Amino acid sequence: MKTKHIIALKGPVNVGKSTTIRKVFALLKEAYPTAHILIFNPKGIEITVTIEVDITVIIEINGTSVGMESCGDAPPYHNRLIESIERFKKAKCSIILCATRTSGISVTTVENFQREQPEFRLVWYHNKAEPQVNLREQRDDAMAQTIFKQIQNALNT
Repeated sequence: MKTKHIIALKGPVNVGKSTTIRKVFALLKEAYPTAHILIFNPKGIEITVTIEVDITVIIEINGTSVGMESCGDAPPYHNRLIESIERFKKAKCSIILCATRTSGISVTTVENFQREQPEFRLVWYHNKAEPQVNLREQRDDAMAQTIFKQIQNALNT
C-alpha cells in the first residue's frame, strides 16, 4: 500500500456516524472472513450493526491493519479518539476510520494526526441530520458502502 488513509466521518451528535462505522465493520467482516480482529471496545460483546455502543477495533486484512473508532468526542469520552489514534499508530494501521463532531477535540485530533503523519491522505465524509428514520438508515447504508469501497480500493493499491 503506497498511500495511507485516514477517513473521518464528521457530523453533529446523533446523525448516524457510529452506526455507519459499525456497518463498515460488518461489511469488512463479511468480505474478509479470515481477517484477524482485535476488539478493544466493547469488551466481551459481539459487535453487530444493531448494538448501541461505540466500537474500537483493529482488523488486519491481508497484512494491512485497519483501525476503526466510532466514538467522536461525546462526554465523558473526550480523550477516546486521541487514545485510539495513538493505538492505531503503534499498531501501524495503514487505514484509519473514525467519527468526529463538526468541530472541537475530535476534529483537531484528526487534523493534527494528518499534519504529523503526512503520508496519510485525509478524507472527510459528512453526516447531516435526517429526521425520517427510514431515510437515515438508507443514508447510513449508502455511506457505509461508499467508505467500504474506499477501504477496499486502498487495500488493493
